[in-house]
Amino acid sequence: MTVGIAGRNGALTVQLNDFIRAVKGDLSRVLDQSGRMLYSSTKTLKPGDIYLLGVHPGPDPGGIDGKNLADNLDSLSGETADSDPIGYWDQGRSEKNELQRRVVWLLESLGYSPGDVCASNLIFMRSAGEEGCGYPQSAAICWPVHERILRIVRPKLILCFGRKPLNYLVRRLPGSAAPLEHFPSGHGTWKCRATRKGVAGQFVTIASVPYLGRYDIARHPLVVDWIKSKVSLSSRDISLFGAPPREDANAMGEPVVSEQPESRPSAQEPARGSM
Repeated sequence: MTVGIAGRNGALTVQLNDFIRAVKGDLSRVLDQSGRMLYSSTKTLKPGDIYLLGVHPGPDPGGIDGKNLADNLDSLSGETADSDPIGYWDQGRSEKNELQRRVVWLLESLGYSPGDVCASNLIFMRSAGEEGCGYPQSAAICWPVHERILRIVRPKLILCFGRKPLNYLVRRLPGSAAPLEHFPSGHGTWKCRATRKGVAGQFVTIASVPYLGRYDIARHPLVVDWIKSKVSLSSRDISLFGAPPREDANAMGEPVVSEQPESRPSAQEPARGSM
């Protein structure tokens, strides 16, 4: 099975097993920890409009992801062309799981099948809450994998749940960010936010909405329209922003990124942003 077929700016074909092998190398320090890399099928590892990003996976009492990250990654290599692309989002059809149900509703409202959207978390290792997820050090461990995924998916929009993913992406992606845009969520003081940065040689919009486990986005159609406007802003239209920032590389061929201090989350930030 191949991933990353026919990229927007040239063909990119990667064998799935080679991709998983590389990811295992990136995550070698944490492979024995409980966790999950993808919340979508490996079929979504191809050019697409949206990359969905939560903060971290919550507890897995049923052990559906295997005993650790290594086990979870091994399970991905077993996916075939006949594998169900919906997978995890099937749970969203049930009223019992508000987070998945709201994610499914949001993606379908945006005009996408949940099975076609690449989805993950900023941090792959499981924890009971954001306070114990080890951010930002744990995010730094997972970052090389996100770089691999972004080079394959080349999204127009990275849609984040909660503040941390957007903050971290702004910090790690090269170049200067566009001024941060705030949009009312319609729920108290919670805000939606958006900016633009360079990803894989093109501009991409990074937007965040409050954690959907607590935020009922179906009650706020203006927010859905706001997200749609971010998807429609083509990542290839750079006329308003100039040329995408050049990603310099060090001797290892890895992008050189600036380390900028991150602003502290507000007291209104939802406690979790996990899938």
